[in-house]
Amino acid sequence: MFLPFLDNLRKTGVPVSLREYLTFLEAMRAGLVTYDVEGFYYLARAAMVKDERHIDRFDRAFAEAFRGLEELKVGSLLHLRYKVRVRDLLAAAELALGTPLRLCICC
Repeated sequence: MFLPFLDNLRKTGVPVSLREYLTFLEAMRAGLVTYDVEGFYYLARAAMVKDERHIDRFDRAFAEAFRGLEELKVGSLLHLRYKVRVRDLLAAAELALGTPLRLCICC
């Protein structure tokens, strides 16, 4: 999910190691930041920026990767999270059954 962000960081010259990226993912999985754009920003920056000379580059990459994030509402995030889980379950079921499933998920 955050691989495009990692790519943006590297393209803009922020040297992010795999270990730093995994630390960021562990922090996200642990729920250190939930539905808080500012907290998410600082968590990502703390995990992936080693030198203050790279903060401006990080800011540019963050802004590009998460443009519009602050405008999302919690309800829409929860809805999206539910849809992603359903998609994952369907994909796993299709893989296990070896056949495509057709299911209509209405809002």
